[in-house]
Amino acid sequence: MTLSACPSEDARLLRDEIRGKLEKGISKEQVEADLTTRFGNLSGGPAKGATGSLSFLGILVFFVIGVGMIVFNIRRDKKVNDV
Repeated sequence: MTLSACPSEDARLLRDEIRGKLEKGISKEQVEADLTTRFGNLSGGPAKGATGSLSFLGILVFFVIGVGMIVFNIRRDKKVNDV
């Protein structure tokens, strides 16, 4: 859920804080940098850079290992049933 759509009191307070900073003349980029420091990835998508790539690679490795284990078990069960 986006910050603008969230009905919680904490979200309202954060929206007010952001609005106040922008009204004081703090740049949008600085506000975003502060939020990223406090909350991490703001885009809602995978992290960019090395961390995001590494996460994707980890998921891919676990997927390949999982498929390999399934194939191994199917072949093993087939050999046991053929005997």
